Amino acid sequence: TVGGGNRATQWTDEVAVALEHLASGTASRAQYCSSDGSIIVGSCTVAGVERAVYWTNGTIADLGIGGGATAIAQGCSADGSIVVGHATIAGVITAVKWTNGGAAVALGTLSGGAGSLHRALKCSANGGVIVGDATDSGGTQRAVYWDAFGIHQLDTDAILPEQGDAIATGVSANGDVIGGYSQDPNLIYWPLVWRNT
Repeated sequence: TVGGGNRATQWTDEVAVALEHLASGTASRAQYCSSDGSIIVGSCTVAGVERAVYWTNGTIADLGIGGGATAIAQGCSADGSIVVGHATIAGVITAVKWTNGGAAVALGTLSGGAGSLHRALKCSANGGVIVGDATDSGGTQRAVYWDAFGIHQLDTDAILPEQGDAIATGVSANGDVIGGYSQDPNLIYWPLVWRNT
């Protein structure tokens, strides 16, 4: 906390440096960084609205959803050229990605899940596989991934047939291994790993 608000912070050799805010920003969060640490992604709150941002060698830039929409950058590719996260678009939390600081592109939705929550959380080293969660037509939160062919639901039914919500939270550099967790009816969380075999 710096000056009364949460502040995104970078540590180098155990030395903490507070990252800058957008103009009129009151709080910020750093969520992830590129492999060499030169690009950090996260969010900055301005006028009560959380905005997706990235820092390049400490200099902040707005990823620019606009329209007063909330957005958060959650992960990035190894070189930082692809950033993933979610934004509120037309009132719906939508999984998005940004490429080279360009405009946000909405990722696909599960069949019957249009108009429901979808979030992108992390991506593979080249940004080709993006993982997160999505709400299906029955209102259940499903672990998913996106690739060049669209969105795919990760199977949990075979392992935990009575499971509730599930989420994919991480992915290996090559995109072949995805980690996450699921919650059973007793509200117990189960760590899960999916492998492309």
